Amino acid sequence: MQRIPLQFMIAILTACTAISCLAGVEMPRSGKFDFNFCFAADSNYTAFTDKAGLGSFTNVAAIHSRQPGGPFDLQGAHCFGYFSNVEGQYSESGYCEMQDTDGDKWIMKFDTGADAVSGSWKAVAGTGKYDGLAATGAYQPLGNVPSAVAGKVARCNRNTGSYQMR
Repeated sequence: MQRIPLQFMIAILTACTAISCLAGVEMPRSGKFDFNFCFAADSNYTAFTDKAGLGSFTNVAAIHSRQPGGPFDLQGAHCFGYFSNVEGQYSESGYCEMQDTDGDKWIMKFDTGADAVSGSWKAVAGTGKYDGLAATGAYQPLGNVPSAVAGKVARCNRNTGSYQMR
């Protein structure tokens, strides 16, 4: 029988303890939120003319509450959407699937404004504790983030708003 090194056992116990500390996410039933949503995106764009083009994107993101342990803190997200720029009028819409450490999920529908960087969103569906979630928010970029990978877009948006859970 092979012996397991003590350091390995300590590392496993430490990891298990850390993971169990994240389980059982509790949020107040209602309130205000203020979180940063940081993402890396792949984007595709097709220019039809010098005045019209369409595109799509997917991204993965992490949410970090500006108040430690605040609403929606440390959730992950996967988003997809589309955008257009026709005759100088920018339009962007999409959806994000959010997930907390318990595995409960909710869907955000977002629309970016004509400035191409800020916008609004609302919760449209949820599972587990997020079933019946009513939430609305607004977002704006915290600044430009250089992408370490060519062809990727990186950015953090500050999100503020309110929510009500069943």
